[in-house]
Amino acid sequence: MKDIIYDMDKMKSKEQEICKNVPIHKKQAAAEYLKKALTDYDYLQLLRLYRDHLINKSESGNWFVSYHFNVGMNIRNLLRNENFGEEYFGFNLDFIYVELLEMAIGVR
Repeated sequence: MKDIIYDMDKMKSKEQEICKNVPIHKKQAAAEYLKKALTDYDYLQLLRLYRDHLINKSESGNWFVSYHFNVGMNIRNLLRNENFGEEYFGFNLDFIYVELLEMAIGVR
């Protein structure tokens, strides 16, 4: 288990390093698109998930990890469909979509 946590910490560091080099205007454009694409219901549900994570402090440290495959796939596909995909950022959306989502719902 300790090795898994260490690997996750290494991966998170790599993601942060990659993402910090993305120009802010690129991030803002993608986040603004997401903000407009989310329904009021989606927005409130995402805020609830984020709040619940802060209250419960999940083991992973990432509030969205449990939703990576179902909701996360839809978010990444929304971004891709509007040309905010891998070609736009230059790397896999897995590294940045949560940050963009946080920007869109106003918690980052």
